Amino acid sequence: MAHKLDAEERTTLVEGEEDARPMRAGSGHKPPCYNVQTAVDADTGLIVHHEVTDEPTDRRQLHPMASATRESLDLEALTVVADKGFDNGEHASACERDGIVACVPSQRSINNQGDGTLFDRTAFIYEPETDTFTCPAGRTLVRKQLHRKKRNVTYASQDCSGCALKPHCTTAERRFVKRHLDDDALNRMDARATPAMMKARRCAVEHPFGTIKRMTAGGRFLTRNLKGTRTEMALSVLAYNILRAINIQTAIA
Repeated sequence: MAHKLDAEERTTLVEGEEDARPMRAGSGHKPPCYNVQTAVDADTGLIVHHEVTDEPTDRRQLHPMASATRESLDLEALTVVADKGFDNGEHASACERDGIVACVPSQRSINNQGDGTLFDRTAFIYEPETDTFTCPAGRTLVRKQLHRKKRNVTYASQDCSGCALKPHCTTAERRFVKRHLDDDALNRMDARATPAMMKARRCAVEHPFGTIKRMTAGGRFLTRNLKGTRTEMALSVLAYNILRAINIQTAIA
């Protein structure tokens, strides 16, 4: 077990359920479990694609789930709506590249400058023609460093001396601002995530989860490890879709 922990760079391992991982739940953590993903058709409530993974968060699930859903439905274009847990710049760009219209709210609204009262990044205007930022005082921040792993670029002010707004901007010698490589795609994805869209998402996605949990005595899997859990979830989705189809047909009749 120690060798497996080292080989897979993990911090936890459950004997008898070695594929499971601790999952995030708000500010805390759940016991080791699995991450169930579903794509639900908003018109019918049918689950058109699903997956069970050992990913601890949803941040790397947007593009693979959207792509698989479009493929299973044989569509040229697709609009997907997801909650802020799926916010990912690389996936936002990948969706646009593949003709998938993603609507996901951004999680980048926290002001982490100083004590939270200093100018945050939104106070700086990006100039795409020169690849620079303009600060509230009108001074220029130039490109300084590219961080490929984090997919962002750091911009730095050339001179903050004598600036009347500096006490409201930074406590350092000069101000730095970071911009994500996929910033434009992230902004477009966030703008599409309107309150109406997010309300429609909750109505469409949460209902099947609630129904399946009720059908399975609270939503706890009875099988072991990822292969067995995927099989159990596939049967649960099949049962749900059959019941949903019957209800739709009954309503039409």
